[in-house]
Amino acid sequence: MNSVLAMDMGNSGLKAVLFENGKIEKRWRFKFDKGFKYVSEVLKESSPRGIVLCSVVPEWTTSFLDKIEHELYERVLYVDSDVNFPFPILLSNPGEVGTDRLCAVCGVVELGIKEAIIVDVGTAITVDVLSLMGYEGGTIFPGVEMILNSLHRETAVLPDLKKLSGSGTVPGKSTKGAIESGTFWGVLGAIEILIRKSIETLSPSAQIFLTGGGAQDISSQLQVSFKIDPDLVFKGLFRLYETGEQISKKDR
Repeated sequence: MNSVLAMDMGNSGLKAVLFENGKIEKRWRFKFDKGFKYVSEVLKESSPRGIVLCSVVPEWTTSFLDKIEHELYERVLYVDSDVNFPFPILLSNPGEVGTDRLCAVCGVVELGIKEAIIVDVGTAITVDVLSLMGYEGGTIFPGVEMILNSLHRETAVLPDLKKLSGSGTVPGKSTKGAIESGTFWGVLGAIEILIRKSIETLSPSAQIFLTGGGAQDISSQLQVSFKIDPDLVFKGLFRLYETGEQISKKDR
C-alpha cells in the first residue's frame, strides 16, 4: 500500500497525518513536550513506506533524523529551502523562511491555484503571498496565545488567560473581557488589513486561504471571501514527497 507519513513540527507541537494512496486516513497531534516521546508510537501505528517532514524546531529535527537513520523506509524527505518547490522563492535569503509556510504555499499550488494569499493561524500568524511569479514573501505577527502570554508576563496584574472563551464585546466590561475582546478583534483586524495590503499586487482572480489550528475561530467574523483548508501544509508535504529525493546524513 502507498502509505506516507507527513509530519509538521511547529512551535506548539507535532502534527502528523498518514496518507494512504494519496488520501489522508489518520491524524495525530501532540503538544511540544510530547512531540518526540510519542513519535515511535506513531511510526509503529502508521507503518509508512516513506516519511516527509518539515520543522521549525532544529534540535527536534536533528534528533528525529538520527533516530530513524537506519530504519528501512523507501524514502525520507526533510523539507528545507533547498528542496525543489514548484515555484520560485523570490527572496534574497530563502533559508530564512519557515518551511511550513512554503509547504502551505505548495499545498495551494497542488490545488491548481496560481495566485493566492495564505493565512496560517497558529502560534504565530503568517500571511503569505503567491503570485504568478512565485513566492513573494509574507508577514508574521503573534498569535492569540502569544498575545495572552505576553500580556500576563509583561505586566504586574493582568490575569493569565490560557485561551479565549469567545470574541468578547467592545468595550469590554471587565479586565478579562477587555483582554479577550482586544485580542480577538485586534488579531482579526490585523489579518484583514494584511490581506488587503498583500492582495493589492495580485490580480482579481487571486484566492484567499485560511489554514492552521486557529482558522476556524476567526472564520465567522472575517469580512473577506476565503476558503478554509486545514491540510495545506500536509498537502504540500505530500506533493514534495512524491517529487523529492531521499536525504542522507551528509545532506543535513
